[in-house]
Amino acid sequence: MEGVGRVFGLYRDGVTSADDEVALAHGTPADGYRPLSEPLVNIRLALADAVEERVIEAVTGNALLEASRVRFYPERAWGRLYEDAERLGVAEEERARLRAWVAATRPNAKRDDAADALRAASEEKETRVPSFTFERTVFWQRLVRTTARAGGGAEPTMAADVLRRARVTLDDWRNLTRLALLNELVGIEAQLMGITATPDEIGSAAQRFRRERGLSSATATREWLAREGLSEREFTERMRLDVLTDKLLDSFETALRREGSVALELKSQGRFSALTLEAAREREKLARHGADDDISEVDLVAWYERRFRPIAGTLEEEARWRGFGSRIEPLDEMRRVFLSER
Repeated sequence: MEGVGRVFGLYRDGVTSADDEVALAHGTPADGYRPLSEPLVNIRLALADAVEERVIEAVTGNALLEASRVRFYPERAWGRLYEDAERLGVAEEERARLRAWVAATRPNAKRDDAADALRAASEEKETRVPSFTFERTVFWQRLVRTTARAGGGAEPTMAADVLRRARVTLDDWRNLTRLALLNELVGIEAQLMGITATPDEIGSAAQRFRRERGLSSATATREWLAREGLSEREFTERMRLDVLTDKLLDSFETALRREGSVALELKSQGRFSALTLEAAREREKLARHGADDDISEVDLVAWYERRFRPIAGTLEEEARWRGFGSRIEPLDEMRRVFLSER
């Protein structure tokens, strides 16, 4: 940040540090925010100029500044200052000179500094790179969420109709809102941790998305997006969130396993007991028959895809997506399942 103007100089040089010196009482929007008071910095600098130009004596300037300083900021005004001058015994001739000087010059340091700042910004040629770390506080995130505009997709009125219908007809409405919340939190946490998604990573996520939905061509993808009312910008943003989610999962993988968060979710969904029985049967069979087999990797993957689900992409991509450290780990797990079901 580069300071501009006399008011900035007062704070930089330690002449004042009080925030009420720049405070201003003003009217309502209907009133055009008309000023109802005079900031003390304006009075301070105007009195200094009046002393320098010999409109008033230095002792008068100091006395009037102190009288204004002790007032509550909405009560500071030139009219009140003239009343203070009379009360303090300033000579009538000196008071008249000050009143005439203020009327002629209309001193307003804050206004002048604002004009200078705009002028300096318009004349700036060099691109400034900030050297600070921007803190994305909860207040910033709230501002982003409340001011963001949705682009593309269905018309707002239609989108509202769709959401109203979905709210009462979809069995998984609550889960949808939870997923939407998680996406919001993913974006926030990724920003706080400095995690980003590169164009290549977003492109890979888009390829996986298309493969999972059988969208084998660009035309099929465009038709699908158009049918669902998903704009290109929204699609790219969703793929970005998918990348950030995967990266956050990688970051928290150890904690998720240690704290049992995934196990807790399986239990609450009623899926843990069935998996427990399957794992017990697998362990028993492997203990009886051993883990040796002569099935090739290609045949093993083909069996897995027939038995469970197609693998979207390469085995390396599948391994990363499921939280494995290498392609060997999922192959070992596939082999254990194959042997236990053989």
